[in-house]
Amino acid sequence: YDKNESSGTFTSGGSMAVFTAVDVAIKKVKREFESRGKTINEPLVILTNPFAHYSLHKAIDALGGPNRMIETVFVETKNFKVDPIDLHNKVDEYLGQNRIIAGIYAVAGETETGVVDPLHAISEIAQEHGIYTIADGAFGAPYKISKKSELFDGLDKFSAIIIDGHKTLYTPYSNGAVLFKDKHDHVLLNLGVKAPYVGFEEREEELL
Repeated sequence: YDKNESSGTFTSGGSMAVFTAVDVAIKKVKREFESRGKTINEPLVILTNPFAHYSLHKAIDALGGPNRMIETVFVETKNFKVDPIDLHNKVDEYLGQNRIIAGIYAVAGETETGVVDPLHAISEIAQEHGIYTIADGAFGAPYKISKKSELFDGLDKFSAIIIDGHKTLYTPYSNGAVLFKDKHDHVLLNLGVKAPYVGFEEREEELL
């Protein structure tokens, strides 16, 4: 990421990092609709690999609320990796039904297999339609600076990257992080938070 345009935040662990990234994706959609005076009347869609970590499902359950306003849609896989053709077809299908795709959630190092989704192909499909992308690199993202870095081509095109420090980075305590390609996305976590111990600021530029 461009260090002048990006940002990030530490979290207590990988699950909270996932929650944070998905929260930002949802807030971006809601903000866009509110700016146009529209309301969201049906569940938002998150497209993902069926081998995504279970923490994604916990986050969607919590953020979707009792009315289940977020729907997980699994993309077909080949050798445990997201099939870009099926992803493209599902994007077209749901957008054709006027459904709102809040994000595409890719896996950059599966927990079970270590396999990395085709990140470059996924990012191209997302950019074509202006869809927010999250790369779950809890296990794999640090390998971007290894001899296997080519497996992670396209990682820098994702809107957010999840890292879990006490996995591949071997820190001896629980911690996680979310990196945001656009620092304005990070600001969405703080807008409207009025807790006195963190301060309060309505203006986005002041938060930045």
